[in-house]
Amino acid sequence: MTTVDALGWPQMRRSAIPACVKAIAFDDVVRALIETRVNVVKAAERLGIPAPPLRRALAIVPSLLDVVIEVEDARIDLAQQNVDEMLQSDDKLLKKEASFFRAAPAQARC
Repeated sequence: MTTVDALGWPQMRRSAIPACVKAIAFDDVVRALIETRVNVVKAAERLGIPAPPLRRALAIVPSLLDVVIEVEDARIDLAQQNVDEMLQSDDKLLKKEASFFRAAPAQARC
């Protein structure tokens, strides 16, 4: 089990997480990333910090990277749902357009 500090950050080498990011509660950083659909520049603006340190934190904090993966997976799932609905449509043009997406080889997401 990972231990966390008072602001909810996983315990890592002290210098690993940029100080301006670590000074913000972990849950606030996660919320900003989710609300901006992982637009790092917008999330950093909401948090009042520069974007580069937030990008660095994303690269070195596994639980933040998990947030990125979950947000992107949700977007992919929605896109797949939309294509499936288009394939079920009575509109032949929509079916044809959706078929182009289904004809592309699937990428593994494991």
